[in-house]
Amino acid sequence: MKAKTIQKNLSYVGAFDPERTLFDSVMPLTRGTSYNSYLLQGERKTALLELVKDDEKSFNQLITKIKSVLPKERMKIDYLILHHSEPDHVLVDYFEKFYKIFPDITIVGSPQVLVHFEEIHNRKDIPTIKITNNLVLHLGGYTLKFLVAPLLHWPDTAFSYCPELGALFCCDVFGVHYYCKDVFRDTIVDKNDLDALMQERKSYFDIIFGAFKENVRSFLKRVKELEKLKMICSSHGPVMRGSFVKEVLKIWTEWSQPTLREDKVILAYVSAHGFTKEMAKEVKNGIESVDKGRIKVVYLDLVDPESINKVISELTTAKGLIFGTPTIMSDAHPYVWKIVSSMNPLIHGNGQLLGGVFGSYGWSGEACSNITQRFIQLRLKVFKPLQIRFRASKQQKMLLRQWGFNFGKVIVGKSTINSQFEMGLKKNKLKFNKLIRVEQNFQKTNNNNNNSTINKNEKNTNKQTNNNSEEQTNQIENDGRLRLWKCLICGETVESVLPPDFVCGGCGASAEVFVCIGFAKSKDVYENLDEQEVISANYKGHIIVIGASAGGVSAVKKIREMNKKVKVTLISGENHMPYYRPHLTKVLEKYETVNDPRFQLLTEKWITENSLTFMKNAVVTGINRKKKTIQVRPRIKETSNDKYTLSSAKKLNLQYTKLILATGANQKLPREKTYLIPKMLSKKKKKTLVDNTLNEGTSSKKNVFGLRTLDDVDEINTYIKLNDCKSATILGCGPLGLETADSLRKSGIKRIYAIDSNKVIASSRLDSVGSQVVEKIVKKKGIRLFLGYQLIKILGDNSKVSKRTKKKKSKLNVDNVKQTTKDLAKGIAIQSIRLEEKELVFIESDIIIFALGVVSETSLAKKANLETKKGIVVNNKMQTSDPNIFACGDCIEYNFYNDRSWQHAIETGEVAARFALNRNHPSTYIRMVPPYSIIAFGIHIFSTGKISNEKLESVMLKSDNGMEYLRLFFEYEENEAIISGGIYIGNNINVIVDIKKFIISREPFKRTIKRLVNYYYQLRQNEKMKFSFDNESQNYENLLSGNSILNQSNVNNNSSTNLTTDTETDSQLILVDLFPNIKSLIISSKGIQAFKQFLEAEYSEENIEFWNEVEQFQLLKDGHENQQKIAMEIYEKYVAYESPKQINIDHFTRVKITEKIKQNKLSGSMFKKAQTEIENLLQRDSFPRFMVSEKAEKLVQEKKKLKEVLNEEELKQID
Repeated sequence: MKAKTIQKNLSYVGAFDPERTLFDSVMPLTRGTSYNSYLLQGERKTALLELVKDDEKSFNQLITKIKSVLPKERMKIDYLILHHSEPDHVLVDYFEKFYKIFPDITIVGSPQVLVHFEEIHNRKDIPTIKITNNLVLHLGGYTLKFLVAPLLHWPDTAFSYCPELGALFCCDVFGVHYYCKDVFRDTIVDKNDLDALMQERKSYFDIIFGAFKENVRSFLKRVKELEKLKMICSSHGPVMRGSFVKEVLKIWTEWSQPTLREDKVILAYVSAHGFTKEMAKEVKNGIESVDKGRIKVVYLDLVDPESINKVISELTTAKGLIFGTPTIMSDAHPYVWKIVSSMNPLIHGNGQLLGGVFGSYGWSGEACSNITQRFIQLRLKVFKPLQIRFRASKQQKMLLRQWGFNFGKVIVGKSTINSQFEMGLKKNKLKFNKLIRVEQNFQKTNNNNNNSTINKNEKNTNKQTNNNSEEQTNQIENDGRLRLWKCLICGETVESVLPPDFVCGGCGASAEVFVCIGFAKSKDVYENLDEQEVISANYKGHIIVIGASAGGVSAVKKIREMNKKVKVTLISGENHMPYYRPHLTKVLEKYETVNDPRFQLLTEKWITENSLTFMKNAVVTGINRKKKTIQVRPRIKETSNDKYTLSSAKKLNLQYTKLILATGANQKLPREKTYLIPKMLSKKKKKTLVDNTLNEGTSSKKNVFGLRTLDDVDEINTYIKLNDCKSATILGCGPLGLETADSLRKSGIKRIYAIDSNKVIASSRLDSVGSQVVEKIVKKKGIRLFLGYQLIKILGDNSKVSKRTKKKKSKLNVDNVKQTTKDLAKGIAIQSIRLEEKELVFIESDIIIFALGVVSETSLAKKANLETKKGIVVNNKMQTSDPNIFACGDCIEYNFYNDRSWQHAIETGEVAARFALNRNHPSTYIRMVPPYSIIAFGIHIFSTGKISNEKLESVMLKSDNGMEYLRLFFEYEENEAIISGGIYIGNNINVIVDIKKFIISREPFKRTIKRLVNYYYQLRQNEKMKFSFDNESQNYENLLSGNSILNQSNVNNNSSTNLTTDTETDSQLILVDLFPNIKSLIISSKGIQAFKQFLEAEYSEENIEFWNEVEQFQLLKDGHENQQKIAMEIYEKYVAYESPKQINIDHFTRVKITEKIKQNKLSGSMFKKAQTEIENLLQRDSFPRFMVSEKAEKLVQEKKKLKEVLNEEELKQID
């Protein structure tokens, strides 16, 4: 089999697969396919462009054809060019054979391709060249120029072009799955073959590139700019040359045009007993009543065989999709699933479609929940689902028409999706009790409806969050009702009537990070449960939880929250009540912390009230999966040495129905090779160098400790006191190491050494600047850092340093390096890992603490033959390989991730509890990258999200004294910069809260920066902070305009950069001087007028209108004849639910105002709390954006420093 010559020195060496009928398991093929590879021979270098499919047949074709072209004396390939890293282009298993034949290759690919190649083949020894838009390879007589083209159709795609041949090598673009024996498109002349080719080409485009039409159009522009384009060589299908180049460009141009969506809704239903069909008619009538039939309704009964194909074909031009489905066997109808399973998030998602679902149910009603969950996976905008038990009554049919009408209003842009429901979708945590679920006792009168709404609102566990504890305290009275308060940093939830006034037990953040997420459930009864909650509440059996830290305790609490009757046993290996492990270092600093009730995760009172069996000082030694039993042995303290051992006499077998493993993690110990004894220390036999062998977190040497449990802290504290320790060495500069160093410093230890093998602090979670800031802060607090050093030896008693060692010692002039041969009674030897130094340092220390991190505890799971890797392998229900055994917390591995954080343990513990009670529970686990959070040395060290320096762009705030640092990273979504990650080092907790909100809400970069502008102004006035940038040409003015960074960064955006002038910046500074806050702006007649116009442009003018009307209302004296009338107008216009201009205020505030209206208890201050909330909202949200808007600039254009804009009285008010 020989290669096919395309042009002189360019050969086709690809592989044919004419019998293939299915590609990538999803694309049916009628004419086979080809895997194209091209060999380009220059005078000096040879390049192979693309590889073939990874099987023996294709590999042999490739090698045979290459050998038929290359002469024996020059059987060498210099460059292997990979245009993207899809496995059908990179040879997975056969690459090693290829590399043995051609060992001199250099791989050329985009940065992502090179990373993926390394991960696929697990080797880093092959030379590489990164593709950029400016890269040119010179082969001798031929050159290859490169075009970076992400998301065509992979994010890592790049193309190459040989101008001497006019040949474009474009990977999958312009390709087709079609076997052409003669390689060239112009050899296909038969009409049937041409029809098949066009059909396959269209199918190829729709399936692979249909989701990337905008990127295709952008690339086509670049292709048409290429000079002398004569041929297109794609990765699949025939080579196109001559007139067929224009042909393929033309049809791809037509196919890639944007699809125009109509005011059209697809309403497809299937009905088992006619109930859902009746519902569908009412929904259809409601939609058609919008704007006198403006919306076209495609009304389909899915029982018709053609209707499913009709739905799929109409999806490309519709704005809305509604399914009507009954619940059948605890799920939606199979016809509905057939459609949603064929949909794709890239093609149908990203807000292109509004999805809704309704249906009739009899027992459980999972259909709507399941389809809504699928809508979320498809990234559709989701309308609140509606379910009715059995057959709709007359009143319920009215509700159905209203539901359809509201859906139609969203389609035509006259309404928006329910804000709370939409917020739940953004967080990917859909709460299914938000479904509209209508029973037959539907209220019939308006009065009853109003009352039921008020009562429902009182019971509703509202998820709306406030922005700081001070505001919440003002809004919430001590009414005795327990509320749930959630920490925004780590997710810890506590129960309290008023906002917590203590630090978070999970992460140590201050009290203002807690937000109210609703009322705690009643301890005695459950009200208004949906069917899935009823199943969970009625589960009977015995659930055993092994492990009593964050994961285990959160599982136990969630079980009791959902089910009061099931038997629950919690087993702990420690002799203490469950406690907050992150606060162990605080106990080092102040031992009295252990007596603080807030240090405990569970109290004896809670255990008694919730009928929990708690076994402490007990170790599970085995699991019998067949009999569903575990073997438990108690730990007994030996009087001789105060150590705990397992009792061999006592053992207990416990039967379980469901088992949850929350075994956590163990102390990470240094690797064996770090204990190599230096020859210079071991020559003389009389010298004793004792190896350090850790056992259960502590060392065989008395002064060496681990730090993982409260017992470890007790031992450390006892040793420090008995031996009057003055110095300490900490191995590890991670979160635990830094917090330990800070706590020991505060407890009175004079000299503290911190050692880490990494050359920078927290290199995986901080950037280089952030690491330097932390290092500077730590050193300033007196901690001696040794970064880039590895442990060589823990020295035993009476060990000496020889004279020969003295000559080889470190050049560092520090007090810990021994200058004589005096005895080292206690200490360690460390060696620099820097190749240029290899220095050996000895540190004398009274106590040594390991803080090297943790590894998942999997021994019990391995013994039970459960699947384990780095951790216990689980699915998104936290199920292990045994469906009756669940796992959570630090011990698990999910989707190849082995996360270990307090927040992760809490979340996975709750998921495990939900599915232990109900295997069909709808709320599965969605992984979020755990934040990196430390509180030490008087500052917060925080990072979250994506913070890669190479792939992302960013802006920085850094203090002149180097003690405070903020950096925001951003990436692009549809040509808009979105905040993707952030780093903050400082003591302002509100900045951390803001960063988390920005990332969760996928906040646009421009809006984020403008929200932070007030913070910047304040720091600038104090001369405390300054801006710095990745690019020196950027500046603050460009940042505010949002242009410089965004336009320079986006390769697809060729628009010119509009820079803000110095005059504009001066105007903004003048505005800040005159209007330092929202109150100073809205008491100015000109200021409020400009601000209102700005809000009208943002469609949020109701906030300032409400504030203004309340301000006027408060001028009325109590008892005024118009007081009641005006109060009702304000209430009905702004406060009442579903009011025309409903404002966004706290649920409790709204309920309180409603009660006053009902009871006619009117006063001038009745709206004061709501007004304050709106004022705070405007200050946080709209005011910063206004201050950098065109409306604000116009205020200073009339006269210098606004002298003519403001009258004297207003100036006095501002001053």
